Amino acid sequence: MKITALLIITGLLLYSCNGPNKEKPQDQDQTNPAETNFKSQYPDVTDVTWEQEGEFTEAEFEQNGIEISILYDADGNVIETETEIDVNQLPEIITTYISENYSGSEIEEVEKIESAKGNFFEVEIENENDQEVELLFDAVGNFVKEIIETDDEGEEDDEGEVEEGNEVEIEISELPDGVTDYINQNYAGYTITEAEKETVEEGLFYEVELQSPDGEELDLIFDSEGNFVEIEVED
Repeated sequence: MKITALLIITGLLLYSCNGPNKEKPQDQDQTNPAETNFKSQYPDVTDVTWEQEGEFTEAEFEQNGIEISILYDADGNVIETETEIDVNQLPEIITTYISENYSGSEIEEVEKIESAKGNFFEVEIENENDQEVELLFDAVGNFVKEIIETDDEGEEDDEGEVEEGNEVEIEISELPDGVTDYINQNYAGYTITEAEKETVEEGLFYEVELQSPDGEELDLIFDSEGNFVEIEVED
């Protein structure tokens, strides 16, 4: 489960790169800063799957039977860490929220997300309509965002905007200045290919799809005031 994630998160977190993944055999010389950093952090871990997602590098591995995923930037700095946890490790407020708002749904996977922006819980459920839904909660269990995975193309609303689940496509000019300023400062050379806004219980969020000069794609999430929340990187 990704966070989603990249690891939704009000000025808190971390997506999505959709190009082909490049896996690297472990016996090759590892000059990538991410791999060097990983070796210093986990010297005893040898069975690692490496995937290059544009400028980001992701390491997936198991430690003591627990699945862990770490996302690094181009300089080898950790952006976020996702660790699989048991359902019984979730704060009670989260399980109560799911029981009350997603009655009949089954929790399929739970991960704890740790990043410089804060810690979060990502819960993947299957709802009564057999849809895969990802729910994001902050460190104390407050609901942050819902992502419904769907293959539907969406339908136009009365104003001609395309809706996909809870998301509505908008013009780039409708984005807050904070969003465009952040992108110009941190993703110079990238092109905004799509912008959407989504209203959930906790408020309004913006999702911006970018394309790098190399054709790689990623999604950035911002809160209603244009503060960066999360980067989503997907397989």
